[in-house]
Amino acid sequence: MYSILKIAFYFIPNTLLYWFSDFLSFILYHVIKYRRKVVFQNLQNSFPEKSVHEINKISRKFYTNLTDTILETLLIPSLTKEQLKKQVIQKNIELPLEYLRKGQSILVLTGHQCNWEWLLLSSSMLSEYSVDAIYRPLKSKQSDCFFLKIRSKFGANLIPMKDTLRSIIKRKDITRGIAMVADQTPPGGEIQYWTKFLNQDTPFFVGADKIARNTSFPVFYLSMKRSKRGYYETTYELLSEPPFPEEKFSLVEKYSNALEKTIKESPSDWLWSHKRWKNTRLKDS
Repeated sequence: MYSILKIAFYFIPNTLLYWFSDFLSFILYHVIKYRRKVVFQNLQNSFPEKSVHEINKISRKFYTNLTDTILETLLIPSLTKEQLKKQVIQKNIELPLEYLRKGQSILVLTGHQCNWEWLLLSSSMLSEYSVDAIYRPLKSKQSDCFFLKIRSKFGANLIPMKDTLRSIIKRKDITRGIAMVADQTPPGGEIQYWTKFLNQDTPFFVGADKIARNTSFPVFYLSMKRSKRGYYETTYELLSEPPFPEEKFSLVEKYSNALEKTIKESPSDWLWSHKRWKNTRLKDS
């Protein structure tokens, strides 16, 4: 599959790629109606101040951004470093590099905003320091194998979530960035922290907070915005560094606030089709 995509997308110009994205977006939204109720409900609950017209406008744009991301991901096998450097600009890469050059490993948190696959690839090739990306393996072995291959194309070291602690211990002498897309929904039985996020009670994984406190790694938030179609800019923000606040899971709270700010600036770029609020908070949790 990887080789087929590499050949097929090599000959497709960007203009044609995004024309097809427009068509695919139309099919998903108007014909298949892929998760339209989920998207609309998520948006309406997150932005109760917006009118139905505004919600529908954001929703429609979300589907175009989603199909752009899907096709851009399929483009990865044929994507070169030179192309990616032009299409993803990391504006203040010197901020995390200041720590890495001192031999200090860092923890970088991001979200499903814009094209998170290109974000990992871009981060992997901009310095000589290793990027360890924590991920949740897919149920389909074939799909999981494909995504492992594209995500590691420019050198990222992929680590299954269950092996995170083992990997941190094993690679403790390597100066690196540990990257996590930290806005996924924890399974019901693993929820340890709830917070108000986008106007709703929302559970978050707490692994990032635990990793930071156990390793004393500074914590960064990496945001991504769409400058124009097919082009992105990223910005690093230092969330916290040792000594960390004593308040339990305060780093998760800082991350959720930073992510919420990014989403509000460009709502259509977040992954609204995900059933983020499928769990209900109990009164005593």
